[in-house]
Amino acid sequence: MEWTDSGFVLRARPFSDSSVILELMTRGHGRFAAMFKGGASKTKAALIQPGNAVTATWKARLGDQLGFFACVELDEAHGARAGADGPGLYCLAALTGLLAQGAPERSPLPLVFEASETVLRHVDAADFWPALLARWEGAFLANLGYGLDLSACAATGTATDLCYVSPRSGRAVSRDAGAPYHDKLLALPAFLIDADAVIALGDVGAAFALFGFFLERRVFDPSGFGLPPARGRMIEHLARTGRL
Repeated sequence: MEWTDSGFVLRARPFSDSSVILELMTRGHGRFAAMFKGGASKTKAALIQPGNAVTATWKARLGDQLGFFACVELDEAHGARAGADGPGLYCLAALTGLLAQGAPERSPLPLVFEASETVLRHVDAADFWPALLARWEGAFLANLGYGLDLSACAATGTATDLCYVSPRSGRAVSRDAGAPYHDKLLALPAFLIDADAVIALGDVGAAFALFGFFLERRVFDPSGFGLPPARGRMIEHLARTGRL
């Protein structure tokens, strides 16, 4: 068995003195882990940084075996573009952490892959990637089969003045219908349903709170994991720097 595919690095775990288990998010094969000989060496450390875009060739005797990456070539060093201690590293860590723990293994998610590429290309845009990553979380939920219905009010059917989401149904609620229960509903920032809406202070934080609620309950809690710690550190960083 053999295939070659494009992807980006999610994480690398120790396997032996010289090898690692390298986990990639690939375009055509989904989240895929295999042994990478020599991956523990200092010369390969820059290659397999989380977020780096690569082209990899996987080989195994049978399709259901772990196998190994016979060749991994760097296409784009997103980690380097984020900077050694830049804010983009928080974005990389959150994105790769969510995929490593939440994406099904060996199951292609082409729309998630394409959305991830868009986020990775903007990790050096500190004022842009937070809102982009928040939208990505919504797409990730949807492509896992847990998408929210933000098209119309769950109570009245109206498609205007939507500003809440029901934590029970995941459906939008209008301002008037939700007013009596506003303290029990999740905020719905306008930029999530209107691409032309101005992103006000607090909107990005509300978006992360909204999608984090459903990611935790529908994806991570059932699998026995909480939300990745890297996501929490990313939100703490954005709060400290006034970009939520």
